Amino acid sequence: MQQNPFAVTFGQKPVVYVERPHLAEEILDMFRTDPITNQFYVLRGPHGSGKTVLLSDIANRFEEDPQWIVVRCDPESPGFSAIANALREAVYSGNYTAAGESDESYAFEIEGILKWLAGRDKKILFAVDAMADTPQMQNFLSHFQLWMCKELPVFFLGTATYENMQEIQDAPCLTFLYRAPKIDLFPLDPLLMAESYQAAFGIPEAQGLYLANFTKGYAFAFQALGHLYWDAKPAGNIEDLLPDFDALLADSAYSAIWRELSLEDRILCQAVAKSGSGKAADIKANLPDTVSGHFRQWCLRLKNQGLVDLPVSGSITFALPRFREFVKHQPRKTSD
Repeated sequence: MQQNPFAVTFGQKPVVYVERPHLAEEILDMFRTDPITNQFYVLRGPHGSGKTVLLSDIANRFEEDPQWIVVRCDPESPGFSAIANALREAVYSGNYTAAGESDESYAFEIEGILKWLAGRDKKILFAVDAMADTPQMQNFLSHFQLWMCKELPVFFLGTATYENMQEIQDAPCLTFLYRAPKIDLFPLDPLLMAESYQAAFGIPEAQGLYLANFTKGYAFAFQALGHLYWDAKPAGNIEDLLPDFDALLADSAYSAIWRELSLEDRILCQAVAKSGSGKAADIKANLPDTVSGHFRQWCLRLKNQGLVDLPVSGSITFALPRFREFVKHQPRKTSD
């Protein structure tokens, strides 16, 4: 029996994977082509939008280039000791022991290694998945800025949700991040998704496009629907898959998204979910003054977080598949 080619676990590149070729090539070219104008990129998007897989794909391609050294940092604690160990291993093949053990001694050692590598035409990419506003991250990014100012060959590629990135760049010592490029992950191409479904399931073009449109281009939904459809072969009615589809979305992505929303964000999401028309006027009429008084601001926040679309017609729709159904059953406050 052939193994299911769709993945519902995060981090690994699925067998059936819809590429974002232009985006990956843009970052590769920016880091490789002289003159270098940007050494720092952050991929932004909600949970399940494909940030981790894209980051890994780009990092893997840099690792294939002997001119590059890729250092994958722990997002929970991008400490200098781990970074120093990774650079030592690349430079000394692991046969090296440093005398210092403090962050500052490690940072001094790292800068020395970076200068040594620069003299040998090497470049270093730091890859950090799921960035968060921690003291360790702030310390690392502050030093990274200094390394850039000293014209060392350092590059950074990270992933973050919109809200986490806002918190990081609001730190007093990291205002340079406001000027750093952020790439918001757009929905996957529906035609590429349809072609992938067609090839995987041997279904007609119209059916492949129907499945693709159902996911709204949301990367995890593409994998989740494909995973369920594969196991249900031959599957005819997508309605039969909805309970399991909703459960996968909730457990693997939507619950995490909901936990990170502010109370005002949740109130607005619930008003959108309950609205029959989706029209801004109808939604605003049912909001408390604390939210309705800043209605446009909160709508833009949700759009920036990749949760809603704001068509020119004045209506508000959810950008994620079945998110309306998820929101309807959520309390505004969480126990954590």
